[in-house]
Amino acid sequence: NMNSLLKVISSALAGVVFLTAPAALADTIRIRADVFYPYNGDPQSDKLGYMIEVAKLALEPAGHKVDYQVMPWARALTELADGSIEAIVGASKADAPSAVFPAEPLGVLENHFFVSKDQAWRYAGVESLSKVAIGVIADYSYGEALDAYIKANEKDPEKVQALSSDTALEQNIKKLQAGRIGAVLEGQAVFSYRVVQMKLSMSDFVDAGSIGDNQLINVAFSAKYPRAQEAAKLISDTVTKLRESGELAKILAKYGLTDFKK
Repeated sequence: NMNSLLKVISSALAGVVFLTAPAALADTIRIRADVFYPYNGDPQSDKLGYMIEVAKLALEPAGHKVDYQVMPWARALTELADGSIEAIVGASKADAPSAVFPAEPLGVLENHFFVSKDQAWRYAGVESLSKVAIGVIADYSYGEALDAYIKANEKDPEKVQALSSDTALEQNIKKLQAGRIGAVLEGQAVFSYRVVQMKLSMSDFVDAGSIGDNQLINVAFSAKYPRAQEAAKLISDTVTKLRESGELAKILAKYGLTDFKK
């Protein structure tokens, strides 16, 4: 009869609605990394880092919830690969080759060596590293030549000391001050910001040279996240729009930065 037919139809429709609803609902995008200020900062502060601000502007209006927390970089890479998290931030393609990256880069990273002001050593190619113990962060990519050197010497603390924690840079700066390492390898902006945050002075340190292998960095999505392509496109399109409207320059200015793309 008509009633039972309606019941069948309505229960079938309920099933359809039930099946399609979760995909249409907002999902949570967990973004993880260690603190890499000014790209990504302390989640508890009012300055989350400009990459997190842009990610929120891109993803939240599209119905995604951004959950940004910090963890050691090595762990963030592992969780991205196994799909436990949806995204990492401040990553180059060398950091996460299988991840999905937005087409439009969100920043550029220029890695330099920093030494104490009384240290005479300067970087002059990989061969100059034999005379100094360098402090790095575990599983960071510093470009092809340096990555190969670090891998070859990671078990020799007189050459390479790698730290894995979400305060690794702070510890490296303290080790540099204490003379336990001779140089720290770090992004220029990242190093100087952290020195200021530690209430130290940049006049206590000297820039001992750029490695000359600038890396484009971004928010990168796990290949196991079903909406990775869509999320990456949202970031890319938003960066383009924010750049055209002048809004990107305003966000960067809050962090004392200018757009790397002239």
